[in-house]
Order: sequence, then structure tokens, then C-alpha cells
Amino acid sequence: MYAIDTQAARKADSSGAQIKEIGKYVGAFTQAVNIKTKKGGKGVSLSFKANNGQKANLAIYTMSADGEKYQGFDALMAIMACMGLRTIDPKPGDFTRYDFESKKEVTERGSIFPELCKPIGVLLETEDYEKQDGGIASRMVLKAVFQAATELTASEILDRKT
Repeated sequence: MYAIDTQAARKADSSGAQIKEIGKYVGAFTQAVNIKTKKGGKGVSLSFKANNGQKANLAIYTMSADGEKYQGFDALMAIMACMGLRTIDPKPGDFTRYDFESKKEVTERGSIFPELCKPIGVLLETEDYEKQDGGIASRMVLKAVFQAATELTASEILDRKT
């Protein structure tokens, strides 16, 4: 016998915990971690949770070790504009990441951007990449952002559109 579990029924609507479909989502960044590449580049690792409960992990690479700005720099500036932020400063803090060796989430101390943990709208698409074992896999990537409450894009906000 089964008795209705309304919470479980609601979870089924999200069709899984990870966002796998391209499209428009409204939610919030739940963590924003300041990252550096092996070659000294900079970026931000973002954890996004949509209002329907689905999640996506996104990485934005903003600049190379010698200061050359990548396309991710523009994306970060758009996020800041949509959130009404003039500056963001990394601060010491805890964040979680998936540890592939232990096969579970672990908490680490690092450099985070708590100001970015606010509501936001995102447009996600997929990108193929080569895995370490040589195989091909797909991941979700940030295509565009918009203000969660108004659906205005960064340029519309900066141009003071309504």
C-alpha cells in the first residue's frame, strides 16, 4: 500500500535533480567560488538552483594569467548588472564540491563571492567536451542572464528600459 506523499509528487515534476534540458530558468546562485586555472587564469564556479529544485554547476572563466579578458568576463559583468552590484570582492568562506575519489560532497574553505548568491534568471545550453579518459560528454553552460523579477537583460537594465 502507498499513501500520497505530496512532497515526493512535487519532486517528480522537476524530472531529476540536475538540469539537463536547454532553456530558461529562474532561481538563485547558491554558491559562487573564486577559482584559478592550472595556468593561472581566473574565474568563478557557480552553483545554480532553479525555483523548480533542479540544479546546475557552471564555470565562468573571466581572464588569463596575463590579464586577457575572456567571454566569461562579459558574462560576469552581466550577472553583476542584473543583480545591481557595482563590485564584488572574494571573501574567505566555506563551499561544497563533489569529490570524485570519495564519491560524495565535501566542504572546503576557500575564496567565495557571497554577493552573487541572489535570485537570477539564466539561459542554459549544452556544450560537448572531452573527458579525461578521452570520451565525449555534455555539460550545461551559461548562455545569457536576466533579472529574475523583471526578465530584463543587462543591456536593458543599463539602458534603463522598463
